[in-house]
This record gives sequence, C-alpha cells and structure tokens, in this order.
Amino acid sequence: MLLDVSSALRDPGTEYPFTHHEFIPPQQVLGDTLTFDDPVVIEGTAMMMGDTLLLRGSVAFVVHAHCANCLKEVVRSYRLPLSETAVHENRRAPKAEEEEEDEDQLRFSGYKVELNHLTLTLAILEMPMRFLCKKGCEGFSGESREHNEQANASREELDRENPFAALQQLLKKDQEV
Repeated sequence: MLLDVSSALRDPGTEYPFTHHEFIPPQQVLGDTLTFDDPVVIEGTAMMMGDTLLLRGSVAFVVHAHCANCLKEVVRSYRLPLSETAVHENRRAPKAEEEEEDEDQLRFSGYKVELNHLTLTLAILEMPMRFLCKKGCEGFSGESREHNEQANASREELDRENPFAALQQLLKKDQEV
C-alpha cells in the first residue's frame, strides 16, 4: 500500500502525523516460515525538507514462528523505531555526473510513497536467528531423549567390540594434546 504524503509536499518544513497499514506475506527464513498478523502498523510523522521526506515513528507487528528446539508455535510482538528518508524524484536537484546514486535510498514520485519493502526489511532484520518458546527450551522430551540415550549406548558398545577401538582411543588422546 502507498502512504499519501501530499500534505507534507504542499507545506515543507511542517510535520504531519500519519498512520499507515502494510501487509507482509509469509517469509521463509532459515527453513522456518514466519507469518505476520495483518496489518503491520506504521505510525509517526512525515516532513518534507527540500527534496527529502523525513519519516519518523514506529513499526508495530506480531510475528508467528516455531521454536527451533521443540517446534511449538511462538508468537512475538515487536515495536520498532522508524527513522527513514525518501528522495522525491521530481523535486531532486540535478546531480553532478560523478555523483553516484545510492541504490538503497528510498525514492518516490508523485504524492505517494511505497513502504512495503521498507517494512519487510525492518521486520526481517529485527528477527532473531532462531526462535525459542521459552528461555532454556530443551526441545523434545521423553521418548526422543530415551531414544538418543539408547543410540549413544549402542554406539559405545559397538566401539568396544571393534578391533580398532584401541587405535581410536589413541587418536582421541592425540587430539586432546
């Protein structure tokens, strides 16, 4: 969706409050699907200074993910600060030939600014590498732990029966030094 900044364009130097809603589709991040409650709310002020629009405020959203250890659903709320600038293409002063364009600079023309990509970027950058349902989550309990203990015990038993087990122990001792 587009944010209407016509008031800020008509009266440069004056801050205008705004509330804007964006929709972020489900995102795949490190094998987990992150879904966002609709809408993502952007609130703040917009002010035009020359050819630059200053956006200040906050981005609020709720994300749904899965615990990296036990796969329970995790729901987290975020409120992020927003401080961005956007350059108005029609009002921009002619630039010198050697001056490079910043590809990451938010640009707009007319009276509306596209904030979808900005919202998605801010949200994804704030996400942790992996979600946990609670601090110190140990993951699956019960059967899977018993299965792991049995597998480790049978692996140790096979190591003892192996005729080269003594060589393996020497190798481990060399690695410890």
